[in-house]
Amino acid sequence: MNNFHKIISASLLLFAFQSADMNVNAQDTRDISLKILNKRGRPAPNVVVQSRVSGKTGITDRSGLYVFGDMFDNDTLSVRLSNNNHVNIPVKGMDFIVVKAVSARYYSYFDQQDGDSDAVTVRKHPLSASDNYILDIPAMLKQRSYGSLTELLSGQVSGINVFSDGRVASVGGPNSIQGNREPLVVVDRVEIGGLSEANNIVNVYAINTIEILKSGAGYGTRGSGGVILITTK
Repeated sequence: MNNFHKIISASLLLFAFQSADMNVNAQDTRDISLKILNKRGRPAPNVVVQSRVSGKTGITDRSGLYVFGDMFDNDTLSVRLSNNNHVNIPVKGMDFIVVKAVSARYYSYFDQQDGDSDAVTVRKHPLSASDNYILDIPAMLKQRSYGSLTELLSGQVSGINVFSDGRVASVGGPNSIQGNREPLVVVDRVEIGGLSEANNIVNVYAINTIEILKSGAGYGTRGSGGVILITTK
């Protein structure tokens, strides 16, 4: 009987520790508001923002605001400001983060909840050819409708521009050996062809995520203009 009581006591003690741990974890998460301002201090809508830890992705509304739910204090938010440059904002100790594009090279951020007027200024880091950039397409389509793949990507990814004659600039930029080649489009691991060709085939409303491989690594000369990896729903 004593052994039975010991087992029950140990089980109850373990349950108590687990419950306490669950409560601590629950308290560690909170909603975090993120507001983006342009260089003139005006709200910046349709800016893609993402949590580096959970992978949650969203787009700022007309007031330049997006609210992340259930965020941990050790998370970092990735924000794409003008000229397709990413900035990373640590959320620790902040609840209402205001991010402002100060110039072409600098941005600032501070916690509006604290009324902190001394914004921290940090140098912007542009995307490199080796960086991957993932777009949450369903979230984007809730904010705005897109008629084609090129319309969806234009302005979202550096180097993708559609010319009047239908040509599309490469993701990686001009290639000194083979000229300015179109990026290769791969849908669910199947190579479709160039972006101009894929533009007439791919239904943007069937897309789940898009990943950009600017270097085209792993695709040989076919990916010399960059690679656009698309996964569908």
